[in-house]
Amino acid sequence: MKKGVLLILLLFVSFSFAFAQSRTVTGTVLDETGAGKPGVAVSGKGTQVGTVTDPDGKYELELPDNIATLVFRAVGYNTAERAINADEINVTMAIAATEIEGIVVTANAVRREKRSVGYSTSSVTGNELTQGGNTSPLNALTGKVAGANINTTSNSPGSSSRIVLRGGTSLTGNNQALLVVDGVPMLNNGPGTSAVSGVGALSNQVDYGSRGNDINPDDIESITVLKGPAATAQYGSLGANGAIMITTKKGRKTTGPSKTDIEVSSSYELSNILKYPEFQDTYGQGNIYEGIYDDRRENFSWGEKFNGEMRPWGQIIDGKQKVKPYSALPNNVKDFFDVGQTWNNNISIGGGTDVSTYRVSLGSTNSKLIFPGNKYNRYTVGFNGSTKLSNKLYSSINFNYTKINSEMPGTGQGNASVMDNLFQGPRDIPISELKDLNDKYNSMNYVDSTGIQRYGYYGAYALNPYFTLNNYKNENRVDHVYGNVIVGYQPFEWLKIEDRIAADVIADRRFQSVPKYSSEPVDPLYAGLPHVEVGRYAQDIYNTDNLFNDLMATFNKDIAKDLNLNVLAGFNYSQFRVENLYSSTNEEGGLITPDYYNVSNTNGPALTRNSLSLKRKTAIYADAVAGYKNMLFLELTGRQDASSTIEKDRSYFYYSTNASFVFTELIKGNFKDKVWNYGKFRIAYGSTANDADPYLTQTIYTTSNPSGNFGSNRFPFGGVGGAFTYGNTIGYPDLRQEYTNEFEVGLENAFWKGRITMDLSVYNRKSKDQIVSVPIATSAGFSNQVLNVGLSTNTGVELALRVTPIRTKSGFKWDIYGTYTRNKSTVNEIYPGTDQIIIPGSPVGMSVVAAVGKPFGTFYTTGFNYVNGNQVIVDSASGLPKVSTSAQYYGSYNPDYQASWGTALSYKGFSLNVLFDTKQGGLFYSRTRDVMSFVGTSKETENREEQIWPNSVYLGTDGQYHTNTTQYSPYTYFTSAGQRPESENLVNATYVKLREASISYMFPAKWFKKTYVGGASVSLYGNNLAIWTPKSNRYVDPEINSAGSSNLQGFDFSAQPSLRRYGINVKFTF
Repeated sequence: MKKGVLLILLLFVSFSFAFAQSRTVTGTVLDETGAGKPGVAVSGKGTQVGTVTDPDGKYELELPDNIATLVFRAVGYNTAERAINADEINVTMAIAATEIEGIVVTANAVRREKRSVGYSTSSVTGNELTQGGNTSPLNALTGKVAGANINTTSNSPGSSSRIVLRGGTSLTGNNQALLVVDGVPMLNNGPGTSAVSGVGALSNQVDYGSRGNDINPDDIESITVLKGPAATAQYGSLGANGAIMITTKKGRKTTGPSKTDIEVSSSYELSNILKYPEFQDTYGQGNIYEGIYDDRRENFSWGEKFNGEMRPWGQIIDGKQKVKPYSALPNNVKDFFDVGQTWNNNISIGGGTDVSTYRVSLGSTNSKLIFPGNKYNRYTVGFNGSTKLSNKLYSSINFNYTKINSEMPGTGQGNASVMDNLFQGPRDIPISELKDLNDKYNSMNYVDSTGIQRYGYYGAYALNPYFTLNNYKNENRVDHVYGNVIVGYQPFEWLKIEDRIAADVIADRRFQSVPKYSSEPVDPLYAGLPHVEVGRYAQDIYNTDNLFNDLMATFNKDIAKDLNLNVLAGFNYSQFRVENLYSSTNEEGGLITPDYYNVSNTNGPALTRNSLSLKRKTAIYADAVAGYKNMLFLELTGRQDASSTIEKDRSYFYYSTNASFVFTELIKGNFKDKVWNYGKFRIAYGSTANDADPYLTQTIYTTSNPSGNFGSNRFPFGGVGGAFTYGNTIGYPDLRQEYTNEFEVGLENAFWKGRITMDLSVYNRKSKDQIVSVPIATSAGFSNQVLNVGLSTNTGVELALRVTPIRTKSGFKWDIYGTYTRNKSTVNEIYPGTDQIIIPGSPVGMSVVAAVGKPFGTFYTTGFNYVNGNQVIVDSASGLPKVSTSAQYYGSYNPDYQASWGTALSYKGFSLNVLFDTKQGGLFYSRTRDVMSFVGTSKETENREEQIWPNSVYLGTDGQYHTNTTQYSPYTYFTSAGQRPESENLVNATYVKLREASISYMFPAKWFKKTYVGGASVSLYGNNLAIWTPKSNRYVDPEINSAGSSNLQGFDFSAQPSLRRYGINVKFTF
């Protein structure tokens, strides 16, 4: 971390202001009505020297003598170029035929006109990103980009996000898109979740967030999504899964009294749970099926029907006992949660001259989460500046720092999981009354008058959820620095040479504490049912240093009449370093002294491990774009990579080519101007590779850790002077990269002066040489071997559509827009003799696998046995279904298709935006359903009458199947171990959501004409506001996921609930 900070400081030193010989150009930019057009970007062609027109459309720009052309750009207008043949140049901007046209940011942060691009891109402006109030820039893309599948763990501030473009390509590796912030590559696939037990088990997960959400959305100017290898081949293996190109706001030349641009915004929002499980409110605490009608110890709700009578509950302490009505409390779970609150404040100051520009921003996001006492605080600092060092020499710098302090709840199964303990509470227990842990009736570990540690909590089989929340702590501190410095030399208008040094440095520190207690019950009824925890403290530290250097030369010149050639050539050096230091108290011995959380307070040898992952890569690359009459474009890209993770043939080459044809340039007259304004056909082919992780080419040593009857005492002497042994996986010296090839065609159209626009893409992607750890016979002395095997495909279609039914001269505009995405994923082959690979982290009994002939990410588990297609085979004596002994295929977590639709209205400062989105099809595993059904609180357990299993048969003694007439007991079905297969916990993942809604008003500028205020606006916003799911999903939002941003998707393992968020924002500019 220190090295990264020193590097950024050195980058600052390289930034300086200088003046050079130049000339000044002035003028006025008008819109289509002849009025002055503010906010138009004016720059010298091929340079970073520019300004923005003032409120009257006027500009003044000082340029080096060798710049011969001005470029004028504005959102919604065609880009204009004018030769500098006078000191005053006036321009009238023409409305773009469609928003399909415009500027997009391509690989290596190169800005190009979209008409020249032959592959699929999608762009989102900063305003579109922030109008829904989402503090996560990745979550804010949901429903706005065709082809993007975005998942979040909970939509809570600081939660993890995962973004996959056009389906997963790697069976076991990273499938997430690369993030590129102003040219700085950023990986979003780090260890977002980790377990309280120190291993990646879903049973004890804590979500620490993903690093893409460290970016402050208010600092973002625009996002361009590059979806395929043809678009990202310049990034090599980093761009194997597509790229999210993030451009932040920059400073500009300023005029007026203050000589600065100041923007201040502040928002306050509330949040609550979007979807609660459906509970039954007919039966209460107890277990009448075991003959115990008034069991005060139980977490079961298999008791008698509610009758409203006063009943004692909980333990008898000091001869006293609480009483309450035996009645349902429909909101007892809901009352446990707080209303979440978030304060989001941002300020930016920018300005500049014709020589230099700058922008500084500060941001803070402070959240009190819905879990009482939990928090998330994010603080951001941003700086970017540019300067002309001489007539031909320029430099720029971009620096960003994010600091995070958070405390998150544990999820999953067991004592550390808040949700697990909460959902086990009977329907008549007043959970909110359990909050005071100093009350003996709520306490888990008070000391009585005889010196014995006691618990007075009513439950003998689960913990007080408030005790879990207050004592099982998960704290996180993150320092994240990323940025770059660019030094450029432009000897001619058509030639530019740049060197860019970039860094992404992260210090991620996690601290987890588990209390020590051994509490006996007070009440004799509870005898033999203690609550015991040995205690634990752990530190998990990840230090990540990713460094990049690109030396690039760009040639851009009209080489003949109507023929332009743009060539980029470069050299890249990259280094990726991750160090993990983990230490904890002994897992069996626990803590010596309660409530003292330090690794030195260990009862037995402390557990420590330290790992270092280091990878270096070099590359040369080139890209050439030829354009004919601004109508026909051809692009060729090639990159030669060399990676330290490959032992043999380290150098590998991949390429891409694409072409675009704006065929409406051949159409003349009114038909083009009034009917078919814009049409482009594009075609692209690209290849790229997913690089190998370090150290897979060799069989590596690991620390010995025998278990069995000896516990986890590490060899040879309880961890003292520990030895090493070969790992269980054989390395593969001939390892190669995972190769992906994609063919894509697309069509873009605009009709009736841009009132209807359409962008359609069809693609076919193949990925081979998958890097997989394949199971082998243990007689070899190993369990797995790393190999290049397998083939998978993704085929799909993407559509973005926008219709403007009304657009008047008075300023009223109504837009209707939407997207459609369908991706079919298939695992075509793995390895001879192997037709399944289990995705790491899958829990016992419910595997997520890559299986031949199936989509990537499918569920295999036990289920019912069937005959004649759909008849359930039951036991003739009990009437209960028979469960298969082998795992079966049940479906995938991938949706059949995704879609979104929205509308936007604007008129004289008012604007209204509403966005819906849906995922149709797919499954997810719900432990919430499993737990609630087991304890009898779910709605599906409400019908408790004995009944016949629908459409069931039994195998008679004659060897034939007969119609079943034996009734079964729902209690036995839901509570008997092994009787209810895991397949019954797979739930339809279909949903429709009101994703965003906002209404805003921008106050007229004339109100502030005599003040320093340049503008003011106020808005009401909300995101994740409402959800509609099939009747079969009575449990949770299908979007939540317990495994963060990994490939293990589709798991609600008592996960954090999904949040609805809504608030108010005010913004001022000066």
